[in-house]
Amino acid sequence: MLRQIVRIRIMAEIWSYRTSLCATIRNLAGGLITSEETDDVLQACFAAACQAWPSYRGEDTVFRWLAGIAAHKLRDMQRQAVRMRRNYRRYHDRFSPYRHPMHSDLALDIQATLGRLPRHYRQALILRYVHGLPVGDVARALGLSYKSCESVLSRARSAYRRLQ
Repeated sequence: MLRQIVRIRIMAEIWSYRTSLCATIRNLAGGLITSEETDDVLQACFAAACQAWPSYRGEDTVFRWLAGIAAHKLRDMQRQAVRMRRNYRRYHDRFSPYRHPMHSDLALDIQATLGRLPRHYRQALILRYVHGLPVGDVARALGLSYKSCESVLSRARSAYRRLQ
């Protein structure tokens, strides 16, 4: 019970700096931060401060200590945003339909040739070479044995070459 009371007092002490910390966070971010992002940083700051309060040695004022934590949390949030943008760009560059090889002239020729093949040949070739599935997975997808799938793929490749 005593721990709970102490924790509530700590939280109240930290919470009293809320308005000042919001302004500090906005200044640290150069004004390029939304109110929602400010609240996220503030919440992370308060959570870290409540957890780190027992190690607070009183060498600086509570506000300066909180401002230091807020600066670290703001940098963490900014680094996370950069990582998310970088990962989005990697994903977008990799899977963008405009960068996909299926939009070239060669790809259009391939699609036209595939369209003239019988359906089961077309399915086998697409699963194997467009989607990159191993022969065993293609066989399962088409309901064939491994050996019969190899035969279908061989015949499909021959038919494709004849149509080109």
